[in-house]
Amino acid sequence: MPFSLVIGGTRSGKSEIAEAMLPKESRLVYLATAALSEEPEWLSRIEQHARRRGGRFDLVEIADAASLGELVRSATLPTLIDSVGTWLARLLDLSDFAILSLVSDLAESLASSPVALAVVSEEVGMSIHPPTVLGRRFADLMGEANQRLAAAASPVILAVAGIPVPIDAFRRKR
Repeated sequence: MPFSLVIGGTRSGKSEIAEAMLPKESRLVYLATAALSEEPEWLSRIEQHARRRGGRFDLVEIADAASLGELVRSATLPTLIDSVGTWLARLLDLSDFAILSLVSDLAESLASSPVALAVVSEEVGMSIHPPTVLGRRFADLMGEANQRLAAAASPVILAVAGIPVPIDAFRRKR
């Protein structure tokens, strides 16, 4: 079953758009990819997301970032993965090769899943050029990750100002 990929910038509405793409009538799983933090602003963002989702989602916080592909392979309920950027940021202590291998594994796991899946990812390439080596590395890896995921996804939606813009028609073959 193909998975949905919703890409957008910060506060573009991508999570809400992805949530709406999952079946309305069933229990859902929310795979949270962010590392746990006690930072008040971060906790406030998490609370805002949780309030919007309501009680329809069972929350699963990913303890080991490298296990995301495995978690997708074991999914039995429609699942939202939010987000690729926070997941990738947790992997930055690995080599680029290892990270991109995990991205490819994730794309294959998503594409072969029998359950409905929606994936949220950040489009960082439309932002400023990062001034640090780590920032440029993250942006480069996100760009490659988004391309690999988009090649396996259908539909691919760009979230702009809360508006879902289908971009599948412009897909190029890799």
